[in-house]
Formats: sequence, structure tokens, C-alpha cells
Amino acid sequence: MITDIPDSEFFLDRCVNYHFLALNNLLNILCKFEYMEFEDLECELSDPESEHWESLDIELGNIILLLFNSIENYLKYKISVITPYLLIETPPKDWKWSNKAFHEFYIHPFDSLLKIFAVTNVEPSAHVKQIFEELRVSRNLYIHGTKAAKTTPYKIIEVSYLFLTELWSEIVDNQKISIFQKFLEHGHLEIEEESEAKAGEIMDDHSKIIFFYSFYQKAIGKKKAFKILAIQESVKMHKCLLCESQIGRVLKDSYFAIESKIDEVIICKLCQSDYYMGESQLI
Repeated sequence: MITDIPDSEFFLDRCVNYHFLALNNLLNILCKFEYMEFEDLECELSDPESEHWESLDIELGNIILLLFNSIENYLKYKISVITPYLLIETPPKDWKWSNKAFHEFYIHPFDSLLKIFAVTNVEPSAHVKQIFEELRVSRNLYIHGTKAAKTTPYKIIEVSYLFLTELWSEIVDNQKISIFQKFLEHGHLEIEEESEAKAGEIMDDHSKIIFFYSFYQKAIGKKKAFKILAIQESVKMHKCLLCESQIGRVLKDSYFAIESKIDEVIICKLCQSDYYMGESQLI
């Protein structure tokens, strides 16, 4: 008998936690260089020979590990929803006749998990497969210390974006939700009308989520970045008043809110703030 089989939510929780840490660490790095002021942001973020990133190989490598672990745990989550036994690489002919804990089995590596995901869920595009393979190679170069991976912030943002738009598919009440909502549900961010930075933090939580989203807008483009908020193109958009007060020079507008299908309220898909329809007051 196989004992201590993990619940699928265990893997989802880890996916969300790792992804938050990856973006938070990237924010800490980019703020040191005032990245919003770069004349050609995409060029600067994607240049592996940039003096900024060459000196930060260790820090960027740590973010690659977090991002890799986030995606790998999401693959495990989606596969384990079907059955956790699909995660086990050890063939049944090698199993012992006695009881054995789940964690004592060999688990499929990343590339095998991606293939299982493709067969049991949805097959990633050829571009996603290529980018994820590059991520796996960068992770191995970093973790084994054989060669500098020359990772750039743009590559990290691109991998995150592809994951969140092509693999991430969490549904609540028949609606797709973004990973930002999960950040809030997991307690990583506390969005309030009068937010203050926590001890040791460079900015308050609402400013953080604004900057997280700005990564994708600045590096990928405004239209493409919109996809990570899980909003359908035909939906009428409203301004989020709380985000409007926070965006400063980081974003051009705060049209992140949509009308709720249940109550007469609008809900910001970025910070999850609720407003009464036609009013400027937070619920």
C-alpha cells in the first residue's frame, strides 16, 4: 500500500508560493537599478551581456530556481488531480510488496511531467516547449555550478508570462482566475486603502502588485500583459480607484475592474478590490 499520498492542493500551494517569491525577488533586483527609467527597457532587460545582469548571475539564478519549481509543481498539481500515481516514475515491477510512503518513490522529472501534462491536460505550443527546455537547461547549469547561465530579467518575465497564459488555468465559480488572486488568498499580499510598507520591505503590498504587473506590460506589451489577468476581451472594463491612486509613473491607467455577475459591484482583477456600481466607495 502506498501511504502519505499528497493532496493535489499541496502542489498548487507550492506553485503559487514559489511564483510569488520569484516575482518579489525580481522586484528587489530591478528596483536597485530604477528599471522603469531605462530608455529601451526591453533591450536592457534582454541583453545577456549587460553589465547589470552579468554581475547578478547568482541572484537571477535563484529566481530561475523559484520559477522552475513553481511550474514543476503546477504540472504535478494538474496531473495529480487525475491521479497522483501518474507522478511516480518507478515502474510497478520494481515496487516492493510491503507498504511504502509516496515520497520514497522516484518522481518524474520536469521534461517527463510536461509530456504527461500534454497528454492528460493540454499540449503546450512548440514555442512554450522550447522556452521551458531553455529554462530547464538554465536551471541545471545554475544548480550544478558548471557554467553561468547568463539569465536575464526579460527571460524570467517571458517564462512567467508563457506559464500564466498558456498553462495556468485555475477556475473558480466557472471563471478563470489569475495568479494575483492566489497571491492574495495565500496571504502574500494585503491590499488596503492606506497601505504601508512592512518592516524591511521596499514598498507596500499594493505597490508591489502594481510593479509585478508592470513587469509584463513593460517587457511583453500592454495588450499581451492583459491576458494574465484572465479577462475576456469583450468584457467592459472599469477603473480601479485603489489602483488609480497607486500607479504613479509605473502604469498608464488602472482599467483592471470588471462587473460581477452575482452582485451589483465591480471587482478589480489585479488587486481584487470591490466597488459598488456607479460609486467611488470601496466595499
